[in-house]
Amino acid sequence: MELRRTLEEIHALYQVEPELRDLYVEGSSDKCFFDWYIESTGEANVTVYPIELIDIPDEILQKHSLPSGSNKARLIALSYEVASSPAAAGVMCIADRDYDDCCSLDHHNSGLTHTDGNSIELYALHPAVFRKFVLLTRRINIV
Repeated sequence: MELRRTLEEIHALYQVEPELRDLYVEGSSDKCFFDWYIESTGEANVTVYPIELIDIPDEILQKHSLPSGSNKARLIALSYEVASSPAAAGVMCIADRDYDDCCSLDHHNSGLTHTDGNSIELYALHPAVFRKFVLLTRRINIV
């Protein structure tokens, strides 16, 4: 079992190594999907991490009005925390849209991108659409 990194360690990491390009996702299946895509493009500079490797305390979730017990909420909280750090410009968090539009859930910041559909797996239906999504996630230029 890997130790979970704290937010303090995350902030320190990007202060020391601001050139890192990291992608945080909701879970291990999303990580596998992005790892596959990144490898298929020949890009070696982007590392994908599932959010369960990061310790997001309940106080941080409450600070951003997010529920506890959800990987998506923890990912969104991380995005808010890294968005406030100029050193973390190469970090992007990608969350599934799920049903956020119809439930009026509105979480937006420079460190967060949502999928167009309710899950990342929908991009597998058409490679050109997935490529466009990746290109539009601004700071993580994979292709």
